Amino acid sequence: MTISKAITPFRIALLGVLFATLPWSMEAQIPGLKAAAGKAEEAAAAPETPEEARKRLKGWVVEWKALAESLANPTALAAGITEKDLAARRSDTLLGVFSAENSLRTIDTKANLEQALAQSKSQAAAWEGFKEPGPYSFVLHDELRRQQEAVTTRISAYESAATMLDREISSRQEDIKKAEEALRRAADDVDRAAPETLVAAAWRLDAARLRVKILGSSAAMFQLSRENMRIRTAATQIEPEIRS
Repeated sequence: MTISKAITPFRIALLGVLFATLPWSMEAQIPGLKAAAGKAEEAAAAPETPEEARKRLKGWVVEWKALAESLANPTALAAGITEKDLAARRSDTLLGVFSAENSLRTIDTKANLEQALAQSKSQAAAWEGFKEPGPYSFVLHDELRRQQEAVTTRISAYESAATMLDREISSRQEDIKKAEEALRRAADDVDRAAPETLVAAAWRLDAARLRVKILGSSAAMFQLSRENMRIRTAATQIEPEIRS
């Protein structure tokens, strides 16, 4: 059952009345709730530019920080919502802030790494060999060998880090699957809820929707870091071509 089917017209009307009386609204807590689109629309959308990504992430940071603060100091709890529910939702929100802020830094780092990689490729293409003809001294050979060993060590470290990031990405993908299942169950709960439990069920539906969004943000953060590790590795592999 989809979320759109889970909320009947009666429940939509009732939710509009009930949430008007709550200390915070669903739209205030879920960034981009009104702009949520179907999978087909997302697939057809043009790739996001770095500038657009920065704008989106900065917006999430502001909204999720405000949400975390409101959850830390609620004026009231809906009937059926426990302190544990509240703490879990705030924990997810803080994870969202952390992920968005780190993604912003990672995007900036990627821009610098891509610039450095382009420069290394240019230097490697322009290198025409040593100015002086051989034979070359043992000192130079030894220095080049040490540089090559250092490059090999760094590449190995980058590859190990990339493997760890791959594991984190895989873990987040599993978490997202579980969160999507929880979201479907929460939508079903809203559909089956009696009027006196509808507010709590809708609150949990919002929390489940938020968790899916934030886990996606966390997965994207690790994916960005993984891409940066690939660029670092590529730049390091070029170094011997510049120095040899």
